[in-house]
Amino acid sequence: MKEKIILLRRIYILYILLTVAFAAVVEFLLMDEAGGSAIDSQGQFLFQMVAVFLTLGGIYGALRLFKFKTVKEEIERGSVRQYFTWSLVRLALLELPALFNIVSYHLFVESSFVYLFYMVLIAFVFVFPSEQRYYNETGKTDEE
Repeated sequence: MKEKIILLRRIYILYILLTVAFAAVVEFLLMDEAGGSAIDSQGQFLFQMVAVFLTLGGIYGALRLFKFKTVKEEIERGSVRQYFTWSLVRLALLELPALFNIVSYHLFVESSFVYLFYMVLIAFVFVFPSEQRYYNETGKTDEE
């Protein structure tokens, strides 16, 4: 069990580092070539609304994933492997909107995408994989 938690922590840190590195590359290296997009203002607004829904939905899904009935039942009766798999899904629910917002910022040079990215980074703090979180979310004890 401890090996899986350590692996989850490494993946967690890798996700955050890659996301921040990608954001730095976009901001400092690629922004010289940006200049807005060819989409009109109404199309940009619709794109922005999709980004907001994806980001807020991803954050909600990641924070509440282990409270959903089917997921909760599966990890309570399952092994550490199921917990590991669902934890990876949880991290992906945060990683994908983060990358989407970085790319959207590069395309549109709109600060709202940066704020959505910051929201995802803040949500990453609340899904840090630890042994105590494992025990709380699975309902198992040290003896099991």
